[in-house]
Amino acid sequence: MIEAFGGPAKFYNEWFISPVSPLGFVKDGKNINYYDDKDLVKAVLPFIIDNIEQVIAMGFKTNTCFCIGGDKNFTFLSSLNQKHNWFKNIIPLPHPRFIMQYKRKEKEKYIQQYILALSKSS
Repeated sequence: MIEAFGGPAKFYNEWFISPVSPLGFVKDGKNINYYDDKDLVKAVLPFIIDNIEQVIAMGFKTNTCFCIGGDKNFTFLSSLNQKHNWFKNIIPLPHPRFIMQYKRKEKEKYIQQYILALSKSS
């Protein structure tokens, strides 16, 4: 997708990628998403809020945020955004791992979906 956008230099000159939480979490020996465990969300929520605010404080534009991932990640981030008003718009996009694991034959369609969304927002 980055190559289709024009290459790394062009992409990273226009966009910044940051996770909601830069930490990974494990439960019972398996990777889990922060939003799938209510106790974990409660424990890491102050850290997540601080992380997002530190990224925004670096001076990035906050007109549009692309949320990479499914409904739960988008719902979680949108809920936080309603409380903190960080971004004017949050646009969900399918996760690359999902695309490569389950929709590989349709990869070009998803690349074009990303390119169109990014182009409309730049």
